[in-house]
Amino acid sequence: MRDKFLFLFVLSLLIACEDTDDFSPSSLIKLMDIKTRNDNAPADGVSRVTVVVSFDKEFSTEDDQKIDFVVFKDSLEMSSQDLVFTSNNDIEQRISELFVVHNRAETIQVKATASANGAQFSRTTNITFDDALPDEINVFADSLVVNPNSFKELTITTELPRTTGTVNSGIIAETIVLDTLGNPHGVFNNYQNKTKEVNSGKIENRFTLGDDNYVGKLFIIATSQSTTGTLKDSLVIFSKIN
Repeated sequence: MRDKFLFLFVLSLLIACEDTDDFSPSSLIKLMDIKTRNDNAPADGVSRVTVVVSFDKEFSTEDDQKIDFVVFKDSLEMSSQDLVFTSNNDIEQRISELFVVHNRAETIQVKATASANGAQFSRTTNITFDDALPDEINVFADSLVVNPNSFKELTITTELPRTTGTVNSGIIAETIVLDTLGNPHGVFNNYQNKTKEVNSGKIENRFTLGDDNYVGKLFIIATSQSTTGTLKDSLVIFSKIN
């Protein structure tokens, strides 16, 4: 009788341990799947990469039916998204979706955390944003006249618009100033050829002829790359003696 009681006691402990293990984070995480849709979206601040967390249809979180997400950008983006029932092609699941946009071409990490039976468990995935290249290029100047043998500056602005969103930081556009024979003239003070996050696809340069005594027509030429090839725009200015 004593041996039988001892056997039942040990068996109950084993069952209790097994039940506890079923609700440990290492066990619960096996119920959680994380995937992405539309990865490698352009980093235009509008196009979205979707992070999808899925569970079996019977799964339920602690009390709020939400999944907590953290997006690891320079500044952490934290949010909670609903866990909802879905049925697609006879596959029944509970899913939670997070839509992520970005303005920098890079790979970032997303962490999803769920709570159940007093335990928290998480999965992570990496998502990638590609360069959001321009669809057009436009070049402007704050004056159409520049003076020879003068260090008075002309501000040249290159705009790189997109049909969707804006170009991301680090997009390159080159600017040169040529005469009618294709010879370069003048100098750029602190030459800029990359977009920055704060200027929404604009590059500004300060140009002066300096010691150059050229008089006549000049062409400001700006170029950049799009998904279909090289973009180019030009503007005519004149070097005149006051």
